[in-house]
Amino acid sequence: MRKNLRFSILLLASIIMIPSCATKKRKGDVSGFKKFYHNMTAKYNGYWNANEIMKETFTILEENHIDNYSEILPVYTYGNSENAQSVAGELDIAIEKVTTVAAIHEVSDYVDDCYVLMGTAQYLKQDFESAEETFEYFQQEFNPNDPSSRNYRKKTLSSEDKRKIREEERKEEQKLKEEERKAKEKAREEERKAKEEQRKKDEEERDRKKKERERQQKAKQDAKKKETAKEKRDRERERKKKEREQAIKDRQSNNNKSPEKKDTTTVVQPPVTETKKEVTQETTKPKQPTPKVVAVANVEEEEIPRPRKEPEVEEEKSNYYEGMLWLARTYIERDQFSSAEFLLRRMWDDPTVKEEIKKEIPATQAHLAISQKRYEEALPYLVLASEMADDKKDRARYAYILAQIRERSGNYAGARDAYELSKKLGNTYEMELNAELNMIKNSYFTGNTGFSSAESKILKMRKENKNEEYRDRITLTLAEMGIMSDDIVIAKKYLKEALQFSNGNPLIKAESYYKIASMEYDAENYVEAKNYYDSTLTVMDKKDDRYEQSKKLASNLRDIARNLEVIRTQDSLILVGALPLEEKEEIARNVLKERAEAAAAGAKKEETKPINSVKFSRSRSLAESSFFAYDLPTVEKGKDAFKNKWGERALQDNWRRRDALRVAYQEEDEVVATQEEEQVDDEELAKILREFPSSEQEVKRAEGRIELALFDLGKLYRDKLENYSKSAEVHEELLRRFPDTEKKLDTYYYLYLTYLDLNETAKANKYRNMIVKDFPDTKYAQALNDPNYLNEALSEKARLANYYDMAFAEFDKGKYQRVASMVEESTSKFGEKHEMRAKFALLGAMTAGNLKGEDEYISALQDVVTRYPNTPEQTRAREIMRFLKGDENAFETVNIEEVDDIFEEEFEKLHYLAVVVFNPEEDQFNETKISISNYNKDKHRLKKLQLADIGLNKSENTKIILIRKFRGKDKAMEYYNDIIKNASQFVDVDGVNYEVYPVTQRNYRKIIDQKSASKYRIWFENKYLEK
Repeated sequence: MRKNLRFSILLLASIIMIPSCATKKRKGDVSGFKKFYHNMTAKYNGYWNANEIMKETFTILEENHIDNYSEILPVYTYGNSENAQSVAGELDIAIEKVTTVAAIHEVSDYVDDCYVLMGTAQYLKQDFESAEETFEYFQQEFNPNDPSSRNYRKKTLSSEDKRKIREEERKEEQKLKEEERKAKEKAREEERKAKEEQRKKDEEERDRKKKERERQQKAKQDAKKKETAKEKRDRERERKKKEREQAIKDRQSNNNKSPEKKDTTTVVQPPVTETKKEVTQETTKPKQPTPKVVAVANVEEEEIPRPRKEPEVEEEKSNYYEGMLWLARTYIERDQFSSAEFLLRRMWDDPTVKEEIKKEIPATQAHLAISQKRYEEALPYLVLASEMADDKKDRARYAYILAQIRERSGNYAGARDAYELSKKLGNTYEMELNAELNMIKNSYFTGNTGFSSAESKILKMRKENKNEEYRDRITLTLAEMGIMSDDIVIAKKYLKEALQFSNGNPLIKAESYYKIASMEYDAENYVEAKNYYDSTLTVMDKKDDRYEQSKKLASNLRDIARNLEVIRTQDSLILVGALPLEEKEEIARNVLKERAEAAAAGAKKEETKPINSVKFSRSRSLAESSFFAYDLPTVEKGKDAFKNKWGERALQDNWRRRDALRVAYQEEDEVVATQEEEQVDDEELAKILREFPSSEQEVKRAEGRIELALFDLGKLYRDKLENYSKSAEVHEELLRRFPDTEKKLDTYYYLYLTYLDLNETAKANKYRNMIVKDFPDTKYAQALNDPNYLNEALSEKARLANYYDMAFAEFDKGKYQRVASMVEESTSKFGEKHEMRAKFALLGAMTAGNLKGEDEYISALQDVVTRYPNTPEQTRAREIMRFLKGDENAFETVNIEEVDDIFEEEFEKLHYLAVVVFNPEEDQFNETKISISNYNKDKHRLKKLQLADIGLNKSENTKIILIRKFRGKDKAMEYYNDIIKNASQFVDVDGVNYEVYPVTQRNYRKIIDQKSASKYRIWFENKYLEK
């Protein structure tokens, strides 16, 4: 009996253990306990855990997502790349788990689920390329309609039937591929045509603008009346206002004529037939799938039948179509729009697709349309999605996006109703609040609510405590109403208030800055516009469609604003410089006071600024220690108890003494009194007074700056903004204020060209004649008198440029010997004084570096620096030399105006000599100090120079050797010039890269604060070497 029992146990164990081994069989090849084992293990060992991670990931991404209600909301809340990085680690764990399951338990029913989860995780990580590969493999391996796939639905069919089905499926597949190929070709052709049409439109627009300018000029001449820009804007605003009032009256009239239309929501679905509707309705297009369109309020939209239902066809039970839906979303992110559209259309028409998957297709279709900026096409899909989605929050989101697109297209009544639907469905309080704000705003746009009434409602909402954190958003809505009303004063007022309420919200700040910048630009307040565009770029997301436009405008306005500021500043300084000394001193004291107040305000702002990273690290360290002083609540409690018993006590010895408190207060009073008496520092006061030009030479220098700024400003108005009227106005001002300007010829020519563009032929001929008469031997005069002269000059210039391009192309190919010959021959071909000799010199230097090594390279670069001052090639040669010496920031672009605000001219004060050493080894650095010390002993023993060293930038391993000290700039430059001549003796150490700068104590501290000498280098070259 026992023997039989043991045998039975061993047999049972064998039955259990043998199927437990991993196998590579396909589905259907195993059954019974083996199948049960693999399914159970696959589901609960790996897939279940990975799926839980995915659920948590979706929750985290949704919670971390921040909507920008000033822009059209994204359809999905998990598309932010920054948020994706925060969950990348967890997603990698999920991918690892399902990969293991798919490899070990290949015969289980959960392998297809694993691949869908894997691709979804890759999608959420923003790794769209890997997601596409995963889903396309899944499509090939698990297609239930493919007999060779794992999920093929087996049917009782004859061999002939199976052959016919395979043949039909092959034909269908070929047909689908052909359709997809044609769709791609069509898309490319449409894109080409669109570009061609855009080019034609641009040309037509330029022609139209030209004709419009001619028409306006003719009208001006006929009327003999010059109208100001402000009058134009006022008239245009009045015209828009009348048009808007008339449109509102027309809509109200149409509404009154159609009382029989019900305020209901009508559901419509594909297929669709296009019909013409009123201006206020959306236009639905018969794209796949064409969803129903909701007609809300007075907006009449199309009705189409629901998709065909075939109850007799069994729905696909696997999650194949869920994977295909994610593949379509992946195609959208990869800009493969035609592939996504084809896949979604096929799924919509397939009766075997699960109902729960079909409910998600309209939202994906809307996402596809919005990604292509085809907003009108997204409308019917959003309507269908807002009805079909299971999740109420998703329906509210789709309704909100629908409202935004309607509002953008001018359908304010339809937008208001869609906002109302979104608020009714409910998502988050923030969305509900924005929906309510937009309902009020769109009621105002439709004329159903007056501005005062709408403003009153919104301000009431802003006062409510529950809306405290949303006051910036609420205020921005008021600003948007002001913009739509062309009330610039109201708009600016509320935009600035929105900035005050923003509490660091970058979305509201970006929107407010951008809108103010645009208004200032339109008003031709270019300094203010430039500043606001700069502020916009600091907070606007680089993915925002307006970012590049703002960047370009800020760049175009930078030099314009700088020249305007130069003119304004120098005019003010000249005006103050002419005042009596007492009045100048009073102005200087006021300047000092304003600077002190501004510095105090800035420091206070820094003190109150939250530093999240510090708080986070501190909270972690406190939790890890039991020391009482690290427990902040305990420390604060102890402070309060001490104050209650002893009062405010200074940190000092014998603090218990009765007189200690009184003595401490007396000392504080004395300090305050001393500070008040020493408020005005004589040195700072004298420095400000020196900024006011007093002598005739200083006034001329200031006027010279104004003269140059006026000329550059006129050029910039013409070249950067194409504002020909402003360009002519500024250049005329230049000639009026400085009739003998050195830029007279260039100004005449610019005025000649500008007046031609303005179609003011008489004025253009005036300046043409002045050029020919006053400057007959110049190229300008020759070009004006002889049309062939310009063509010949251009031909020679083109030949020179082409020769340089050929030489540079040879350089790119590495044919350095050939380039060296071409550089040498350039002077014989085009003369020794041709326009591009600096470019050829720099190209020759780079060629020498490749042929002869670094020493020759540096020598040739130094020759470029010496022979071609104040050229871009000189700047580039200096940058390359610094890079060769080890300066990683050598190519950093720095504006001289920027560094002028950092460093100060103190030529009479004590100077140091800073030797900046780039990335030295420890032994090299010590040998460098010894070499400099020996050099000073041999050549400058009597000066008793001292050395000190300090680290400048630890991450870049940049150090400074400080040589001190020299009485004034001249002495420091004598030493500087000496060591430049004797560089090999000054630092007699191989492989050390360094730079040397004379510097005052104050400017040296600025270099240390910045941890870089790159900005000082520009300032030094401009102030010391160029003098």
